[in-house]
Amino acid sequence: QVVNSPLSREPRALFPLKPFMMTLRPKSLFWLAASTLTLSSVAAASQTAAHLRSSKAAALQQEVSAERPQLEKVELQDAWKLATVPEFPSIDRPGGSSLSIRSAVPVFTEGGSYIALILPYENSLWTELDNVNHYCVSPGGKRSLIAKSGGASSMPYKDHQVWQCEWPKDEQDGDCQTVTLEEEEGTELTYLGHVQACQNPDALPSHMKYQMAACVMPLYRSDAHPEYSGFLQLPQWLEYNAIHGVDQFVIYTLSNYPEERQATLQVAKPYLQAGLATIVDVESTRYNLYAADAHTFIINDCLYRMQHRAKWLMPSVDVDEYLHFSNQTEESSFPAAFDEAVKQADAPIHSVLFNRYQFWHPKENTALLISSSARDAEIAQLCPKYVVKPELVSTLFIHWATAFSLEAKAIALNSKDMSAHHYRRTVQEVKPHVTDESLIHESGNLMRRMSRRYGGPSTWNDADNALAALRRIPGALQFFRSSAAADEHRLDDRLALEFPELVRRMTSGQDTSVVDGSNFLSLLVTMPTMQAEAFPARQGLAFGLWHGAAAVNGTLSS
Repeated sequence: QVVNSPLSREPRALFPLKPFMMTLRPKSLFWLAASTLTLSSVAAASQTAAHLRSSKAAALQQEVSAERPQLEKVELQDAWKLATVPEFPSIDRPGGSSLSIRSAVPVFTEGGSYIALILPYENSLWTELDNVNHYCVSPGGKRSLIAKSGGASSMPYKDHQVWQCEWPKDEQDGDCQTVTLEEEEGTELTYLGHVQACQNPDALPSHMKYQMAACVMPLYRSDAHPEYSGFLQLPQWLEYNAIHGVDQFVIYTLSNYPEERQATLQVAKPYLQAGLATIVDVESTRYNLYAADAHTFIINDCLYRMQHRAKWLMPSVDVDEYLHFSNQTEESSFPAAFDEAVKQADAPIHSVLFNRYQFWHPKENTALLISSSARDAEIAQLCPKYVVKPELVSTLFIHWATAFSLEAKAIALNSKDMSAHHYRRTVQEVKPHVTDESLIHESGNLMRRMSRRYGGPSTWNDADNALAALRRIPGALQFFRSSAAADEHRLDDRLALEFPELVRRMTSGQDTSVVDGSNFLSLLVTMPTMQAEAFPARQGLAFGLWHGAAAVNGTLSS
């Protein structure tokens, strides 16, 4: 049966084909026969192609399954696991709004005894609760008033707030503490709910102190850009920083990305075994491996894991970013260099900010990043990165602290004295560059150290090779996003917060520029990207609108 046949001059209703055929002219019959044969051929060809694709896929799966390197099944030992962060249910309040606790961290050290509750910052909720008293109660009945921080600060890009409640020292035993939350209504206290704050005391004993610690974001691998693979970059980054005095790495994994989690354990195993690293496993399904909200949550969780334990903390220095001081040698200590940088300040320093130079990747993906000497001539027109003193800050953003001690200040180092080498550009990018060999001389020592650590120069590539092979097997990675989706959500591409004027002022020829919170804010609010009209409704982190000098050919990168 035919509906509205193109062979007839007017639309027709459904009708039997035989009477219709009798009314057709010979020319029309020819075209009908040709169309039928063509449709039949297309259908047959489509079925054949589908069968071939299925056969090829099956053959490829069999071939790759037989030949690909396997992800090493590394069991996460108790001594390596610092904490598991569960997905906490929302807690309803009497006023109708709810509390969304993202993490509960017990901070039991010689410098303090309290529970830190990490919540997302929302201006309306902060305003609503600012004058409302909340209490936490220990299992032994000790009630303490919760101290809130993160919302009163005038710093831009506040993304989290922290509630701290004192905890009795005689109730610190065990891996987990149950915290009961109450809200004051007039003269009454209303029960809100309870959460568990957990951390393995054997992984990081309370007496352990570190000169410098680093937070490590969840790793991923992009098929579109294999040179960006975190599994190739992590081992060399860990070893480089360990050489220069970083003595503890807090590595985060997402349980809803099991293959990436297993590969992370594989490449980090030597550092876990040596006591140089611990694992925090985030079980929440709300975080996308490629999105910015996971990054901002992790640096705040990591801050409290290291509170009163580490003198300095690198919260958001990525695995393709390498710190470099102008007078650096293979034996230089980063914590000692930062101590030297702040010793002349007239106030406590909570943060040291620094710029970045963008370098090209080496031609070979497996080569050490620091073996590349090609970089942009000028510093990147990007937001700074930074290190902090954990006991002087309360909440963090990727590029600066958002709440800190009122007596403390930030210091911005001149790029002539210190910067980060950001191995960001690919070999396909063609643009003017200069030669900078300031880290090449460390390549030999770094490779020798890695080879001793891993037992051979190829072993740290195995996890990356295994993931690359898995990508070729249809359906092998249940949680893997397509390359397009991965690129769309890449933190480095999407979190594009460029403040060229801040960078210009930070590097205007002064050796150092000490700024307090109000001064630092004044640098930011004068820039086009920070004007009021530049902030529409928040979407995750407020990306805002990018104006004028903040836009570079329509593409921005963090």
